[in-house]
Amino acid sequence: MSPKILRYFNLLWKTKFGLSLSSIGVLNYFKFFIRRRTPVISPSQLSPVRLTLMVTMRCNFRCKFCVEGLQNIPGDDLARAKERTKMDMTPEIGAKIMDTEIAQKTLVVVLSGGEPLLNRDIIEIIKEVKKRRKLCGIITNGSLLPLHLTELVKSGLDDIQVSLYDHYLTSIKKTLPEICKVFPINASYVLLKSILDRSPEKIEEIIDLCEDSGCNSLKFNICVPYNNDTSETIFDDNEAYKILVSKIHQKTKKLKTRIFLPQAVSRIIKSRREKKCYLPWQLLLADSAGRMTMCCGFEMLESPMDLFAESSDKSYNSHILQNIRKCLLADDASIDERCRQCPHRSGSFASRV
Repeated sequence: MSPKILRYFNLLWKTKFGLSLSSIGVLNYFKFFIRRRTPVISPSQLSPVRLTLMVTMRCNFRCKFCVEGLQNIPGDDLARAKERTKMDMTPEIGAKIMDTEIAQKTLVVVLSGGEPLLNRDIIEIIKEVKKRRKLCGIITNGSLLPLHLTELVKSGLDDIQVSLYDHYLTSIKKTLPEICKVFPINASYVLLKSILDRSPEKIEEIIDLCEDSGCNSLKFNICVPYNNDTSETIFDDNEAYKILVSKIHQKTKKLKTRIFLPQAVSRIIKSRREKKCYLPWQLLLADSAGRMTMCCGFEMLESPMDLFAESSDKSYNSHILQNIRKCLLADDASIDERCRQCPHRSGSFASRV
């Protein structure tokens, strides 16, 4: 059985085959795969299946794997928006976001940041998610997990993803085995072209770390540059990556930790069949200021939907997002300029750098 199918089966078993989840969320999840996608989103017909809540922009690390670029957002009241972005999300704002028309039918809520465990209300936010019978996961650098693990487990959290960083590996090696004894985590690591070129053995070291620690899975991500610099992106003509994939495939047959390797990014899109991104339909993204969009970054918005404003502009159907969807659905090789350097267009796992 493939790692992906096994992971889904385990999830079904854990949720009593969906019976413990929101019925409208489960129904919307299945509709997402069978209904025809269109450039315009209609929440009454089809809603995104996943909601990412950026519960804080603060972090206890200072490294290049950072979302600070998301704060550079255009809008009618940028000063006010930036000031609110400095705040952590409150349980009340999280609840208000989840109860909007576009978010009500989401099935999965992911808590991200920044480092989400810096938010003092993180447990209460998780409880708000679970009240609505949604799956709840958190993406963390893992440094604060030993302090919060017991209360996270008691809160009903369904998934913990630990992002592994080179500068933190020595410390995480000491704590990861103990964490996994309590809650087997899903790890992730960003594949950089420079690592592939200069230190490919590091990739196998990451796999060994996760296997020895008892991690449930390890997902490698392709790098998404903030500044359109693709020097660290792995493209489909990279022969070294093809060799690595073959080698790791043989290695993982003997491992308990499930390994997920991304598809390299297609350097040139030749047809609609090669345009595999679902994010402008699938993902809803919201920050602590109550602003929301559908895609993997705020920077593409003309004017984000604002829960604090007297009227919402339905930014999930903004001109930009409609054009992105139109291009992804077109039968030719057309692609929106904003998507040209994004690994998601090839269906790759991705992390922002």
